[in-house]
Amino acid sequence: MKRILILGGTRFIGRAFLDLLEKQDKKYNVTLFNRGKTNAHLFPQFDRIVGDREDVKSLKKLMKTDWDYVIDFSAYYPNSLKELISGLKGKVGRYIFTSTVSVYDFDNVKEGKKIKEKSPLLSCSKKEREDTSMATYGKRKVACEEVLQEADWLDKIIFRPSVVFGKYDYTDRHYYWMYRTKKVNRIIVPDGGIQRANYTFVEDYAELVLRALKIKKHRTIYNATTHRPTSLQDMLESIAETMKTKPEWISVDNKMLKKHGVGGGRDGIALWTGKDVLMFNHSKTEQDFDIQFYMMEDALAKTVEYYESLGWEKPNYGWSTKKEQKLIKKLSL
Repeated sequence: MKRILILGGTRFIGRAFLDLLEKQDKKYNVTLFNRGKTNAHLFPQFDRIVGDREDVKSLKKLMKTDWDYVIDFSAYYPNSLKELISGLKGKVGRYIFTSTVSVYDFDNVKEGKKIKEKSPLLSCSKKEREDTSMATYGKRKVACEEVLQEADWLDKIIFRPSVVFGKYDYTDRHYYWMYRTKKVNRIIVPDGGIQRANYTFVEDYAELVLRALKIKKHRTIYNATTHRPTSLQDMLESIAETMKTKPEWISVDNKMLKKHGVGGGRDGIALWTGKDVLMFNHSKTEQDFDIQFYMMEDALAKTVEYYESLGWEKPNYGWSTKKEQKLIKKLSL
């Protein structure tokens, strides 16, 4: 029986993968390595090594065993990853790494053009390799990829998912819009929702990782987005149709939002960048893995069903609905 070491695995993407592995493929001997702090009660049937991947002593626990596959969902720092890869030389068959589209240098990407795997990447300084803030997240992932690429002896597959949504999502970036569509009558949509993007449905990504265990011939780096580019407005219309709600979409100009101090991100409007830069070419992924992803509408429907089961709690991401309604009133919209 082949041995799989999973780094992470109990929070979001890894948890979705383990759900799928349980259902579809029971022929692997699975070991989880994590700190045992998040959902530690899950998957008791699997072996577990408790440790912190930033601690050298913990990493050495992993170097005592030969692994057919290592699936890494939790690497954020290149220095500790380099320590691990060095210690696993001769002890691992294939390394499957979850990176991110945040590795791309979006300032040097032509707006409206699909980003390919060879598009410009960010650079990461020696100081940034050890930084712990989200400001260097993409840069540190670039450095992690470089660590894997430098190990020319290693059979590796590097996936670059976009914003991941679906079951177990704790970030609430995508849920920001679902919650509003469910609970709010009038919703601000920047620039009429013309911004396009393609995201990553977690169940599709889990299937992709599963196929990465079995594929024989492969390239190294793949954009792991799972549907065609969709405008924000089209996505919202699909969500509303699934929920059978009819909110009023209030289009507000990009400049007007900024004038009133509203931006994108955690304290503003989720998934809004103001540019058509979150569009990715994933043709290599479809070709090499012979995979057909969920239609966007079906992925959204499954996600709505999940949040229905949770009771639609307020999202922890984005500005409050109260502030949003105040601005709508202030602008007389």
